[in-house]
Amino acid sequence: MLYTVVPHPRIKQEWDTFCENCVSAWFFHTTGWIEYTASMPMSGSTENLSFAVTEGNRLLALVPLLKERHGDRLHFAYGGWNTPFPAFLDSMGYAERKAVEKFVFETVRTIPDIDYACFYVCGLSEEVLNGSLRVNPIPKHGFHDTTISTYILNLQKEDEDALYRGFRKGCKSDIKTAQKRGFKTVIVDSDNYEARYFDRYRSIHREAAGRQTRSDESWEKQRDWLKAGKSVLALLEKEGTHISAAFINTYKDKAYYQSAGTLPSFEGERGTGHLVHWEIIRYLKHRGYKWYETGNAYYPNISQEVADEKLLGISRFKGSFAADLYPLFRGERFGTIDYMKKVYAQRLAVYEALTEQALQFSLGGRQQEQAGK
Repeated sequence: MLYTVVPHPRIKQEWDTFCENCVSAWFFHTTGWIEYTASMPMSGSTENLSFAVTEGNRLLALVPLLKERHGDRLHFAYGGWNTPFPAFLDSMGYAERKAVEKFVFETVRTIPDIDYACFYVCGLSEEVLNGSLRVNPIPKHGFHDTTISTYILNLQKEDEDALYRGFRKGCKSDIKTAQKRGFKTVIVDSDNYEARYFDRYRSIHREAAGRQTRSDESWEKQRDWLKAGKSVLALLEKEGTHISAAFINTYKDKAYYQSAGTLPSFEGERGTGHLVHWEIIRYLKHRGYKWYETGNAYYPNISQEVADEKLLGISRFKGSFAADLYPLFRGERFGTIDYMKKVYAQRLAVYEALTEQALQFSLGGRQQEQAGK
């Protein structure tokens, strides 16, 4: 077998057609997402090294691959996060896919001067959703397993009322509270797009973050997705003022909660985030989407990241909508042992600090209890 490596820029049209028809590919494999992610940095450099594998006229695999500079280190990453696991031709048998997969990661390893690489299997790929992929495929290529979980809501198994009844009691209470207080949600798609809606989403995001977090070019790519019907924007308003926003990627019959922001002065308002998600879920179900991934489930342990209380709180919020937990297969590899030691030491220091904070909080609570007796 003679495999050929073809750079992504040479076959963009064939690349995206392959994604449309491949069960292991989702939006994060497409040209649009590759170029969006490469455009995100406001400074520094990102190089698109994505490639396809062919055999004669057969397109066998797509390999998204971005080389990013993080300080003085070079990473294979996707906007600082994990790179999607390659997408493979559906009709390949087990032996052929195994051979192509091996060739892909051997090719990746030949690229010099990479200090760190991380990959993951997209939770919205059919292989994950239907349970046919039961074991993390990444460690066998020399990566350390960093698998966590992700929340995915099956929109097709129940009607709207049944979905709502499945939410946690507190979630339903929060939704009702936000409704009673006059909050309403506007869903924006290609049918009712107006520039002012997207501009407001961007301004909310910037105010919530306290700064502009990524390039103007990346924002305009998001705008193009919304206008083209590849994304959905939800804006929460009260008395005509938009105070919160959520941006959802849509592709095939699936949706992904990409980003959100709330004006700092409204962050304490009860139920606003729950109401937005409920209206997004209603919209997606009415439009025939089957799956909605709300995002990662984190726990207070050490993985690629060490989740602080804020991240754990976001995780609990995402889990309140009766979504099921699916494996988010991940893996990471370091270029040198010294760099691995440095990164692991940093993670351990963060974990130690968070553990000490939790201990002090727990002791403080006990002391207050004893004082009140």
